[in-house]
Amino acid sequence: MLHRHSLLIALALTVACAHEAPPPATSSADLLRVPVRTLDGRTTDLAALAKGRVMVASLWAPWCEACRQEEPALRRLNQLAISRGDFVLVSIAIGTTAQEIAADTPPYPRLVDTGAFAEVGHRRVPSTLVIDATGHTVFEGGALDGAALDARTKALAR
Repeated sequence: MLHRHSLLIALALTVACAHEAPPPATSSADLLRVPVRTLDGRTTDLAALAKGRVMVASLWAPWCEACRQEEPALRRLNQLAISRGDFVLVSIAIGTTAQEIAADTPPYPRLVDTGAFAEVGHRRVPSTLVIDATGHTVFEGGALDGAALDARTKALAR
């Protein structure tokens, strides 16, 4: 009887402590092929926008206050991207639609996730990804910060 209770407790703990399945493995190059939507509804991918340049991708959500707070820094980084031309900045809205964010259009590409970023393990907002010119993700972090900017600088120096 004691053995049966021990097995039932072990089974209950296993079920209660089960985590969601890990995201499918993806390479950095696969990340460039993740489909995203433009605000006008076209489907594209990050490779089409990067065009062989270093990319800084900001994952955000309209309900995320920290995402809104990083907006001025993203605008300044975009000005640098425009003046230099050797890297590109994009923002990718997670868990929303183009219609919900259409009124708020910053001066850099704003895209909408098709659900694929969550499938490859990128669910947290704000998040910053730095992808080098060869398509390798060289940085994954939270809101845009000095570490992300350092990773961009190093990727540009390669």
